[in-house]
Amino acid sequence: CGKSTLLNLIAGLTKVSAGAVLLADKEVDSPGPERAVVFQNHSLLPWLTVYENINLAVSKVFGRSKSKAERHDWIMRNLDLVQMAHASDKRPAEISGGMKQRVGIARALAMEPKILLLDEP
Repeated sequence: CGKSTLLNLIAGLTKVSAGAVLLADKEVDSPGPERAVVFQNHSLLPWLTVYENINLAVSKVFGRSKSKAERHDWIMRNLDLVQMAHASDKRPAEISGGMKQRVGIARALAMEPKILLLDEP
């Protein structure tokens, strides 16, 4: 079992073949918003801007519990955390690999997970 496989099991992206993965005494059998993964490849949608990539995740997790203005402020705050607010209107092809990783981290943090899983070489 390699590092990436273990992270995928904890994230609920891979099914266990024997036994179970427990998190807070609950079996992990599918992905959930309490666990966020930053993959080795940036996993950003190329047709969306940096902001839109994060907004997609934030809207999915928070739905209507945050207003549009609150979501905007939250997204920009998380982009600020990784020093990427200046690139919010850029598409992934317009930024470097390291910048894409920082956007992936901002997206994961913006989802407010209980566990942040980082799959780095």
